[in-house]
Order: sequence, then structure tokens, then C-alpha cells
Amino acid sequence: MVIEQNPYLIHRLRENGVSYIYGDAANESVLSACRLSEERLLAITLPDPAATAYIISFARPANPALDILVRGHAVEDLDTLRAAGATEVVHPEFEDSLEFIRHTLARYSRDPEELRGRRDAMRRDFYRRP
Repeated sequence: MVIEQNPYLIHRLRENGVSYIYGDAANESVLSACRLSEERLLAITLPDPAATAYIISFARPANPALDILVRGHAVEDLDTLRAAGATEVVHPEFEDSLEFIRHTLARYSRDPEELRGRRDAMRRDFYRRP
């Protein structure tokens, strides 16, 4: 189930047979229509951390076992969104930087396993913030 407001994306979802709800994901009526109590995963990709925190605060009580994956934009979002109840917070700019590093070092014939190990260590350190 996808919640979307962009008419172009709604058209694409319809063409691909993806279930969707047209509306604002930070709207309680729209969230209620998603039957969150029956879902296993909620992915929130909104650019607004306040709206994301609101959605988490609505979803977590509806389904305490729900796996909530969210996108955080600022480093401060990591702790804030975890505290709000997110299961995992992904920081796109950090993930992009890891891919740039991997791509650059791979050009110089670095061992792919070594690169993967370093990338995984950097990811663990970044996301395990105090």
C-alpha cells in the first residue's frame, strides 16, 4: 500500500497494479485507511522530519510489532526519529557518500571484500551514534 499525492506517481502505481491511497501521509484519516494494525512494514520517505515523527507516533501504537523504516535528512534526525519509535533510520546523504567512496576505490582495483568490510564498519559507526 502506497500513500501518494503526486498525480503522475498515482498514474504509475495504477499502471503497475500497486495498491495506493491518494492523500497526505501525515493525515490521520489517510493513515487510518491503511490498516496499519495488519501491516508488517511501514516505510516513510517524506523529507519532513516532523511529519515523519507524527506518522510514527500514529503507527507505533496501532501496531507495536510494525517494522518502521524511515528516511532522516539531518544527523539529528537519527536519534529523534528512533526516539519517536522508528525501527531504523536511513540517512540518504551518508549512504550516497558510501557509494561514492566504493565506486572511487573500486576504480583503483581495491579488493571488493575489503571495501565491503570498510563500508560496513563506517555504516555501523555512523548509525550507532551516542
